Amino acid sequence: MWGFSRTVYRGLRYLSPKSGHQITLRAKVWSKPPEHSLSMMDLTIAFFVLNIAMLVPSGWVLTNMENYKHRPGSK
Repeated sequence: MWGFSRTVYRGLRYLSPKSGHQITLRAKVWSKPPEHSLSMMDLTIAFFVLNIAMLVPSGWVLTNMENYKHRPGSK
């Protein structure tokens, strides 16, 4: 049994972080200001569509809750 646990301990030793230098990867992201800013109408339409996309399905489920409580074919 000691041989198995010693092998597991050796394997776990390599998974722990080492002290010393660590390489930190950095993403190379460059951004610029937008070429064309969105108008208030564009923002309003986008906000409206996103809200409708979330509220309509949840409203459908809530209004048909009684239908979802019963299995089809059973009374």
